[in-house]
Amino acid sequence: MIESKELVSYWDNAWNSNDSIEVNTFAEAALKIVKSENKNTLLDLGCGNGIDSLFFHHMGLSATAIDLAQKTIDSLKNEHPEIAWYCQDIKDPIHHISKQDVVYAHLSLHYFEDDVTAKIFRNIAEILNEDGLLFVKCKSTKDPLFGMGNHLGGNRYHHGHTRNFFTVGYMMQN
Repeated sequence: MIESKELVSYWDNAWNSNDSIEVNTFAEAALKIVKSENKNTLLDLGCGNGIDSLFFHHMGLSATAIDLAQKTIDSLKNEHPEIAWYCQDIKDPIHHISKQDVVYAHLSLHYFEDDVTAKIFRNIAEILNEDGLLFVKCKSTKDPLFGMGNHLGGNRYHHGHTRNFFTVGYMMQN
């Protein structure tokens, strides 16, 4: 398993470049549902370069965002103080944030061992309002990368970095 220090370095470097700032179709689809359900607050769990958080904010939601990459979060705080940005490992409890109508996790939950993934889902359940919405996009066993690299057990492989490839059944149990 990659240690948190290595992950911080990896993601600080990954988001250090000026990547495309186009909003993805997953965020657009989530927004349609969020708006139809009249939800107002959203936590972007593993926000990366912040593009989805900014999109949701500009579409009228009160956005809060968490990511592990300190340099990126510091930069986002300076450039966009209208969003609550937190540098935090998503494995840690998120008690310091108020309950949310929506938790959005775009490609941020598939890096962990099974017990850690279950813990993250418990943390999400604690922060999500009773009638809240959860949006998760993750790598699946149907992804072209599935099976590539060093097999770590179960559906986990290390190829560039570690990924846990989800199945529908796996999602249901968590």
